[in-house]
Amino acid sequence: MTTAPVAVVRPPDWPARLTAFVASRRHRPFEWGCNDCLCLVADWLVALGAADPMAPWRGRYHDGGDADLCLAAHTPSGDVFEALDLWLPSLAPRFARRGDVAGIHLPTPTGPAPLLGLVTGARVAVPTMTGLAFVPLHRAVRVWSIG
Repeated sequence: MTTAPVAVVRPPDWPARLTAFVASRRHRPFEWGCNDCLCLVADWLVALGAADPMAPWRGRYHDGGDADLCLAAHTPSGDVFEALDLWLPSLAPRFARRGDVAGIHLPTPTGPAPLLGLVTGARVAVPTMTGLAFVPLHRAVRVWSIG
């Protein structure tokens, strides 16, 4: 993972790119290292014309344990939100715009788990086992700006 910010600018056609990108992922199931929440964000940045921030470690993890090891190797605390802090500038959730990245806490039996998604308007598109789910934006606890 890069520790430098990702240079990304919203191209003039970014709304159409967002619509197409979300449509291409709508029914694609979650898969570690291919279609997990960090890959979703990195792929969105690439779709906007940025260099792939995950290039150094794509294909190097295939389960949650390996993903945790990759995060631990590339961020001080091993937190997925921290990875985004290295890539993009953060902002208060109330300033989120379509195309930005949002972080939510997904309830699990063992406690809340961080999850990243794309702001599509009043909702955040996040990867699930059956494709994208759309979570209300008001559940965002962190937001990172895309250009």
